[in-house]
Amino acid sequence: MGGYYDILCLLSITTPFSYHILTNIRYSRGMKSKMQQVEMLSNLLDNQFKIGPWRFGLDPLIDLIPGVGDVLTTGLSFYIVYLGFQLGVPKEHIMRMIGNVVFDFLLDFIPILGQVADFAFKANVRNLEIIKKYAQSEIKEAQVVG
Repeated sequence: MGGYYDILCLLSITTPFSYHILTNIRYSRGMKSKMQQVEMLSNLLDNQFKIGPWRFGLDPLIDLIPGVGDVLTTGLSFYIVYLGFQLGVPKEHIMRMIGNVVFDFLLDFIPILGQVADFAFKANVRNLEIIKKYAQSEIKEAQVVG
């Protein structure tokens, strides 16, 4: 995780939300399970807070920072894709995960509507579900073979 961790350390001076991210990433560096890292990071970015019936994470809040926000959240989203790759998610599902991240990134370029859409389209939670689905099918296959 070194690269993203170093970037976050540099941004901690300018980004008001980075302390929360850095604290969680420092904690995740000691976790044994990559799946736990994926769950923690996707929930942090997409579902950390709840106001009334709406759940949202740091992703739409950080994206409010011009230029830096979009790059930072997209980098963290691609880290989730990378963890999916390390967990053995098949190539076609990795491509779908990349598509989710790119779509989320492109939505951010639409003024106002992009910010609203960021609360609704949760690429990281979608990618978490893809990873979980693959991990569950892997376990079932191992039980049938074993």
